[in-house]
Parts: sequence; structure tokens; C-alpha cells
Amino acid sequence: MEDPLLTLSLDSDPEEPTSQASKNDSLPTNRGYPRDYQSEADFQAVKASYRPKIENGELYKSLPLSSSTGSNNEEKPKTRQEKKRELEALSAAVAELYFFRRYDKVLEILHVVLDEEGEGYGIEIGEGKERERLERWREKCHMRLEERNSRERGQPSSERGRERDQLEEML
Repeated sequence: MEDPLLTLSLDSDPEEPTSQASKNDSLPTNRGYPRDYQSEADFQAVKASYRPKIENGELYKSLPLSSSTGSNNEEKPKTRQEKKRELEALSAAVAELYFFRRYDKVLEILHVVLDEEGEGYGIEIGEGKERERLERWREKCHMRLEERNSRERGQPSSERGRERDQLEEML
């Protein structure tokens, strides 16, 4: 039986690339420029067409709305990646609405998605971490609405609400 270490070829040229990846690294790039090169004309074209993304609390309007609620259409099943993108879009929309203090709209969306099993939006929410995260958003919104309502009535809703009201008075 031969020892596999003794069968190694030691006469290979160290300058010669041995793998396909290293062979590709030694090839010249397009027109001799680095691969991340962008000409001034290309840059100006991108610059002219660029429009900044303005976040104004309307991200929820881009949620994948289902065309019909509750009916069984002959649609192909969603891939795991599509489901993930939909959940990410939902989470981003909820977070944006929360940031803009539109708690009623957050609760409306979460009611449709969580309580009606997503029939209105066509988004499938399992029983995992995403559902728990959305439930926490719902709890936060209920708490914020309670604080807002109690402030309007002049009554702090909780100890933290009282402390916040005291700080506001001091400022």
C-alpha cells in the first residue's frame, strides 16, 4: 500500500495558476479597466436618472395586496424567498407607520394580517418569530394609543407615562 503523501507531485510550476478561480483572476479585465470602473459618461447618466427614496409613511401601500379575499385562486404556491420578501415588506411598513405615529393604521394592518390569517394581504404568517414580532408591534401600538388618549384626557396611563409628562412639564 502506497502512502498518499508520497504520491504528491512536487515538480509543479509555482507561477502557474492551479484552479479555475485563480486562472480567471489572471485574465485581463474588460478594456483593461478594473471591474468596478465606471466612466464619467456612465456616472452622469446614472446621476441624471437618480431620484432619492422619500419615506413618508406610505410604504404600506406597496404591500402585496391580494386581488380577492378568502377565495381559492388557481395561483402557483409562493416560494420561500417570495414569502420572506413579503414578510420583510410587511415588517418595514409596520415599522415605518409606527415611526410616523400612525398607530391606528398599524393596528388595522396587523388585525388583517394576524387575526384574519392574512386574507386581505395574501401574506402567510406562521407561528414563529415573525408572528411574535408582529404581536409585539401590536402591543406597542396599543400602549402608545393608551398613552396618547390618557394624555388628551390629562391622565397619565402608567408610571412611565407620568414620568414622561413630568419631564415634558419641566422642559
